[in-house]
Amino acid sequence: MKKAIFLMTVCLLVLLLSTTAAAHELWIEVEHKTATEQLRVDISWGHLRDFYDPVNIENLSLFVRYPDGQVAELVLEEAGVQGRAFVTPKGEGEYLFWALRKPGTFTPGDGITRLSIHSAKTAYLLGDGPATSSQPTDLPLEIVPAADISTISPGVFSGKVLFEGEPLPGAVVVAYGPDELSVSGETASDGSFKLDLPSAGKWLVKASFQVDEEGRLGEVDYARISRTSTLLFTLAEVAAGTPPAEPAPAVSEPAVAEAGGVNSLAMLTFLVGLLLGAAAAFFFAGRAGSCRKPGN
Repeated sequence: MKKAIFLMTVCLLVLLLSTTAAAHELWIEVEHKTATEQLRVDISWGHLRDFYDPVNIENLSLFVRYPDGQVAELVLEEAGVQGRAFVTPKGEGEYLFWALRKPGTFTPGDGITRLSIHSAKTAYLLGDGPATSSQPTDLPLEIVPAADISTISPGVFSGKVLFEGEPLPGAVVVAYGPDELSVSGETASDGSFKLDLPSAGKWLVKASFQVDEEGRLGEVDYARISRTSTLLFTLAEVAAGTPPAEPAPAVSEPAVAEAGGVNSLAMLTFLVGLLLGAAAAFFFAGRAGSCRKPGN
């Protein structure tokens, strides 16, 4: 009996962990390497601050828009679990990067197989040149901030979600920030949204939506298409004496397939701890019982 309970606990643990692994998104980070005067661009796949899964660079495309408006595709190389490229700057200004991942399929707990399409975007301001991150790119699905992301600070973050160049209503927008913060909302009829991002630090904003559409990818049939796009940026500290920005209206976080989130991961960690503790207790209790001598 105890062995059966132990096996059931392990199976439930594996199921929970496999569900967590489905909460993936793509994101891009940029670092200025002063020794070589290059921008190092890393593409990651997983969940920011929580876990990384290895990327297949054959499934990724990475682009840069230079401050003068020219666009180029970058050559990717493997760097541990990430994809990496290097850019030699062409003057001062904002360098906008975006990436596309080849579509794949996944089947969450509801049993409905989805075609999963992911993209990502970020910007890096070098010097005092022009900033263009508030201007859209050629991404099919993208988050376009109302102001250049190099100029924003904690407070109301507003923007639009575009799909194939048109405003997208009803898209779910979730922001993941430092200290396990998460904020969510939904786009209005004109594709606009507002989120209250209360603290400085790195924020990942994710827009996603799904449509019922059947198709086939390779040998897998799917019944729904899930699209996700991210925008990564860093909010600067507010200078002393600067009045705080007006907070955005409070919203509750909707349940979205593949959305994941820090709060849900924290709860999962707690549950996993309980399951592991119970499994260990049953295991050692069984061993102790088998070691007792008759009559003792």
